[in-house]
Amino acid sequence: PKRCITCYDQTNELADISLGDAWIPEVRHDKIGTSVVIGRTGIGEDFLERISASGKVFLRQIPPEKVKESQRSNLKFKKNDMSIRLSLLKLVGHHVPMYKPKPSGSTGRVIVLVRTLFPLLNMFASHNKHLRFLLRGVPFSVFRLYYGIYKFASLV
Repeated sequence: PKRCITCYDQTNELADISLGDAWIPEVRHDKIGTSVVIGRTGIGEDFLERISASGKVFLRQIPPEKVKESQRSNLKFKKNDMSIRLSLLKLVGHHVPMYKPKPSGSTGRVIVLVRTLFPLLNMFASHNKHLRFLLRGVPFSVFRLYYGIYKFASLV
């Protein structure tokens, strides 16, 4: 959805508690459903302490760097690439939120443009019934290539 790709807050910074997938090598293949949980306020911290003490949930602290690592590509997408994404949406006539995002970081503008175009193309295609119809005939191997290019651009 357009609102999702124009949201600057990947990690729910204003919430009492933030939850996210733990996309780090140590837990990538676990079978128990490990997640990252961040207590952001006193209320959130108190709640996490209570549920941990109850034994219903197992919590362990990890360094902040591990949290950033687990969300690296999403943070890059939400934070670093926001200014160019908003500019492109404005260019094609869409209303966008009034953020003042930082310009993209050290990555080359071409890579940022590629990373930005993929979600925008997905958004436009999913909202256009004619494009959706045409996409049904595209071989799966083309989608794999498309995703591979996006994944590569996201790693840079």
